[in-house]
Order: sequence, then C-alpha cells, then structure tokens
Amino acid sequence: LVFGQLLMIKVAGQMRSMVGLRVAVTVASLGIVSILTELLGVTGAGWTAVAVACLFTAGVQTLYLRRVPVAVASMVTSR
Repeated sequence: LVFGQLLMIKVAGQMRSMVGLRVAVTVASLGIVSILTELLGVTGAGWTAVAVACLFTAGVQTLYLRRVPVAVASMVTSR
C-alpha cells in the first residue's frame, strides 16, 4: 500500500524515522491484539492484522508527508 512512500523515505535519508514508527506500531499492535481477542475471540485476533496494517499505512503516509518534502528540499538547495 505504501511501497512508493517507503522508497522515497529511504532515498531522502529518513529511514531512522522508521524505527520510531515501527516501535510505536509494535506496541500498539500488542494492545490491539489483547483488546480484540478479549472482545471477539479468534476472529478478533484475525482482525488485528487488518488494524495493524491500517495503522502502519497511516504512519508511513504521515511520515512521508512530514519528512520527505523537507529532506528533498534541503538536498536540492545544498547543491
């Protein structure tokens, strides 16, 4: 879903920002799986994958929109 954005984040040299995103998504996924499994059982555990994928996609998109234009602009002006 966000393959192009991930490539641009890498090209712009912003991969270190991904570490925080991945940690946040991991922590959130632990909470999501415990809540959904408690509420919906095995079905809730299955829906956890959908919820975490949506969360990761939103996080990458947000990171892309905030960091990449600034990094690319600084790369262009530094030449």
